[in-house]
Amino acid sequence: MISAGKFDYIIVGAGSAGCVLANRLSQNPENEVLLLEAGGEDDYWSIGIPGAYAFTLENSSLLWPYQTLPIENSGGRSFAYPRGKVIGGSGALNGMLYVRGQARDYDDWEAAGNKGWSWQEVLPYFMRSENNARGPDQWHGTTGPMRVEHLADMEEKNTLSEAFLKAGQQAGMPLAEDINRGVQDGISYFQINTDRGRRHNTARSFLRAARKRPNLTIITDALAEKIILENKRARGVRYKQHGQQKEIFARRAVILSAGAIASPQLLELSGIGNPQILQENGIEPLHELPGVGENLQEHYMVPFLCRVSEPVSMNEQGRGFPLIRQLFKYALGRKGMLSNSGFHLQAYFKSREELDRSDMQIHFFPFSAERDPEKAKKNKMEGEPGLTFILTQMRPESRGSTHIQSNDATATPAIDPAFLSHEEDRRVYVDAVKFARKILAQPAIAPLVAAELAPGPDVKNDEEISAFVTHAGNSMYHGSGTCKMGMDDLAVVDNELRVHGLDGLYVVDASVMPRMPSGNTNAPTIMIAEKASEMILSHQLK
Repeated sequence: MISAGKFDYIIVGAGSAGCVLANRLSQNPENEVLLLEAGGEDDYWSIGIPGAYAFTLENSSLLWPYQTLPIENSGGRSFAYPRGKVIGGSGALNGMLYVRGQARDYDDWEAAGNKGWSWQEVLPYFMRSENNARGPDQWHGTTGPMRVEHLADMEEKNTLSEAFLKAGQQAGMPLAEDINRGVQDGISYFQINTDRGRRHNTARSFLRAARKRPNLTIITDALAEKIILENKRARGVRYKQHGQQKEIFARRAVILSAGAIASPQLLELSGIGNPQILQENGIEPLHELPGVGENLQEHYMVPFLCRVSEPVSMNEQGRGFPLIRQLFKYALGRKGMLSNSGFHLQAYFKSREELDRSDMQIHFFPFSAERDPEKAKKNKMEGEPGLTFILTQMRPESRGSTHIQSNDATATPAIDPAFLSHEEDRRVYVDAVKFARKILAQPAIAPLVAAELAPGPDVKNDEEISAFVTHAGNSMYHGSGTCKMGMDDLAVVDNELRVHGLDGLYVVDASVMPRMPSGNTNAPTIMIAEKASEMILSHQLK
């Protein structure tokens, strides 16, 4: 065992939250900060090119190759569940979509007993991280490290995307000028984390700006195996690097930012969690917290695929001479198909009229993937024109779990998102599929739709739609809630993200969300880290 010196703060995980914390905590040159990352540097070629992110997902060296358990209400299927194993974490792999959620999401967090987490109180932290391409206003900032650009400002817009945008309005959705003001109803182009055609995640904004500071140390290829506890206080971290076991110590705090799967995993490996689960895996219980690994929430996405009647999709742009043209366009000006992930439009609507706010989200992209299983594994586009959009229930009622299956830190945990285990979650998708068909019937897009491939014309009544949803859906990789914030029996951290009953230990990532926000989880995770950094530094002064 090799023991190293002490730091003020040890951050475990260099993902979206960890990179923010590393920057903010090291701004004071008197704070010695260590950032531990199990993966390596983010220098793989496709990470920085937005339109090439599918290639990143094919590189096993950048991923934790997790797999879920078979899920009863999803046809007994298990799902690939990749998480980032690289500087930048899953933020180096994602579609770069910047979605904050609804104001009500955060007001509900506070109403559940989490003081300080209302929309009005978290909005400044969203703004603090942001450098918005359209300039500042009462909802957006321009002084933060991370660039936010608007796909509505693209010089060239895809014909299918424009048609779907108009069709959504014809179906009754308003054109949404800005869904990041706390109200989402409507349809619009996405806002994305790119900077002039390059991915601009927290690794390339927050962390890159802080790397030259002498008080910030980054150690890669370092797998955290255990939090070192003494008398109910976190003293340091045991990790393995290149086959050697090492220990590092913290004067002030250890901060877990390893994500909704790895943060509860590390707590359990350290003897923190449900005593029964710990003992079953040969781990001595040191601190009882039954909520560790519980409350897993995940977005379930249901696909809609259509054959397109004219050669206006990205399928044709992704091969032959059109692809060469796109490569030149990107190389010369960082424009065109490769300058974004292909997720062009977002839409938010109510699955039924009596609801008081939108509960469904659409992601639209003007291409279609191969459905042949072998070709689909390689993220290939179809040879014929096509379009795809996915339906997602934003705030699912289903709750799953993730727990260790071994005392080995390299072993895959048992991940169970429990998709569609709640009756309400199954019902809303039936209504959502019907509304999606209403959009496709509108005059703006109907002439371009040659055929509905999935669900398909044979899927008509509620029972058939429900069966399709069960067997065709997949995960969006938005895991959250497994170290939930609160004061109830399953809460793991308090409203200042301190682990209940322990000193010097924080969790700062998507796992602390008591309930999923309405939409993609990356922007809320960054906000959580911004707010946490301020709280942690304030504790230092006490």
